Amino acid sequence: MDPRTLAEWSRSLDPAALPPGTAERVRLQFASVVASLLDGLALPDVAALRAAWAGAIGGWRKSSRGRVEPPAFEALASWFAAASIALDHDDYLLFGHPGHSAAAVPLAWAAAQDASLGEALAAAAAADEVAARLGGYALVGPHNGQLWTHIHLAAAVIAAGRLAGDNPEVVARALGLAFANPPFLLPAAFFGGSSKLLAAAVPVRQGLEALRLARTTSLAAPAGVFDAADGLGRHFAHAALEGFLDGWGAVWLTDTLAVKRVPGCAYVSAVAEAAAEVARQFERSKGRRVVAADVERLELSVTALTVGMEDAARPHRAGALSPVEVNFSAPLTASLALLDGDLTPSSLDPARLARDEDELRRVAGRVVVRHDLGRTMRLVDGVIRPMALLDALGDLRGEGARKAGWEMLRRYPGVWRGSGEPGDAARDDSPFARFADRGTFQALRHVGRLVQGALGRRREGARYTVRNARPRDVRFAASAGLLATLAGEVFCAECEVPPGAPGAENDLTTVVREKLKRAFREAGVEASAEELVGRLLGAPLDASLRELFAPAFGRLSAETTPAKAGRHE
Repeated sequence: MDPRTLAEWSRSLDPAALPPGTAERVRLQFASVVASLLDGLALPDVAALRAAWAGAIGGWRKSSRGRVEPPAFEALASWFAAASIALDHDDYLLFGHPGHSAAAVPLAWAAAQDASLGEALAAAAAADEVAARLGGYALVGPHNGQLWTHIHLAAAVIAAGRLAGDNPEVVARALGLAFANPPFLLPAAFFGGSSKLLAAAVPVRQGLEALRLARTTSLAAPAGVFDAADGLGRHFAHAALEGFLDGWGAVWLTDTLAVKRVPGCAYVSAVAEAAAEVARQFERSKGRRVVAADVERLELSVTALTVGMEDAARPHRAGALSPVEVNFSAPLTASLALLDGDLTPSSLDPARLARDEDELRRVAGRVVVRHDLGRTMRLVDGVIRPMALLDALGDLRGEGARKAGWEMLRRYPGVWRGSGEPGDAARDDSPFARFADRGTFQALRHVGRLVQGALGRRREGARYTVRNARPRDVRFAASAGLLATLAGEVFCAECEVPPGAPGAENDLTTVVREKLKRAFREAGVEASAEELVGRLLGAPLDASLRELFAPAFGRLSAETTPAKAGRHE
């Protein structure tokens, strides 16, 4: 990886030349992240972080260049990163969740001193793209998704460097300094408590500090921090996919933007949607809402990603019920969505969770989670084909291939067990039973043919290159099915592609509008979310980002949080 190439590309990016679809997605990402920030205000830990950083966040000064700059812009951007990740009601790209940095940094800049929409778009698009490519670079490695926190180092440097007008030499040196000591998030810290709030906030702060040092000193890191021999490629990946760091501007991974309609890990979004649909069916049938006593059994059919998430999070669940535990639990997500009729940020109100913990855990104890191989095959097919990922087999050789194989066995033990929650209460009678479904068998045959072709290209020396990818064709079918026995009656529901995910039937703008509308209502922002999204999508590049989001920025700068409408008191 050549940091100078990234720096020069991001600096040369013309906002007017962004592909229209890509530019629209970044505009929507700004609105999505603002909604996530407002959602985060409900958590006491987010308020505590703001209080801890309050002295650094407030006030402005003139920089040596004569530009108005907050005295600790780093603190404001870090707090935005923490607030946006708080309830996991965020957005993501196929290879990471860069909204906490790529969008949060320009938003923090605009809140502090303003920026034109065009400059903010260029900064965020470049940062999104660099972050997603670095996630793909480490795809075959020990981490996944939000645990790829190293991507926020690059996103913070790229976004802030572009907004400040830093020259490529400074930005390249800042990237080296940032990655000289990259964060490596421990699963216990992410799945096990409020330390999750720092997952993006600390890397953002570190990246911005590296940029400040690159501007004011001659400090520099050797190029080896990025290589595959003994740098980032070795320590963050079993086999670094260097082909992701190619084709800048020709292929946009930013086009895989997904916005969550409901809070929680992307691998439980479909679970929440299916449970909400069952709740609606029950209400139509019985004329009332579901109560805990109605729940006899809930059987979830999910993909390997959901089962893998359960296996990763389960060892770190301890103490009182928290939003973090719900975010990474399919049984708890299903229980909340079923009892509330939908899963919303207010469902995760800490006071409500404390009050109803015993009831929620009893309902969750009636949930069985089963891996459905057919779902996994459809998910895999919807990603690997358009992204040409099987060509990465050419990068998996020797020790890297062995490590990758063991990593898959370690990360997804529940796939082979056949059952996730609760405990080992349910198993398939035979491991061959999962091959009986014709659709599953056909999906396996199709993927098998793709693997056969990729192995042939591997023998010819082919390696992965993102230039062959078609990001806009991705279909993220992280699906779930729910079979529920409630008050003696059986209900069932399916969600194939979660709303807001690539390949979903619903419009991304609709999901963002709904998300922002709810956030405005619950945070007490007196403005129309529909009108704001409309203005945002139609605003010229010289429009003020600060003015576009003025109502939300005003609420974020307030000292206290009003009681939320519709909260579970």
